[in-house]
Amino acid sequence: MFNYKNIIDISLPLNEQTIVYPGNPSFNMEKIKSPGGSQLAKINLGTHSGTHVDAPSHVFSAGKNIDEMPLANFVGPCRVLDVTGCEGSVSKVALEKFAIADGERILLKTANSARGYKEFYTDYIYLASDAFLYLAENNIILVGIDFLSIKQKGSPDNTPHTAL
Repeated sequence: MFNYKNIIDISLPLNEQTIVYPGNPSFNMEKIKSPGGSQLAKINLGTHSGTHVDAPSHVFSAGKNIDEMPLANFVGPCRVLDVTGCEGSVSKVALEKFAIADGERILLKTANSARGYKEFYTDYIYLASDAFLYLAENNIILVGIDFLSIKQKGSPDNTPHTAL
């Protein structure tokens, strides 16, 4: 039974102004009139549009697709960690002071939020590899960050995508 006191929607709106990670398709919606006269819409977007989840299949050829993952992973209590003081990346040291417990859902509030979401910037705050390994050791259910990627843009280190 769904019995949470506060439900907070943190997703970015999807529309033609939604920023996208470079190289990903932009959001596009085309209004269509059906033969019966109803108004319909055709929507095109990449899987990395707006607020999204990277499924295991994003990095592992035999990984699960998003529709194969339990919805319970994405809905439920979570803890928002204020790491706005971190510059460049969020490290293991920055996370250790929060005493993260097994099975938590963790959302990271960084300086990215203050910059907004009108344009893509390449120097966004990301999660460092040592932090991902720390979170994996603590068996967290979910980790989220306040920008389009949790991995440093252009980095060859794929730990952020593989550790969890």
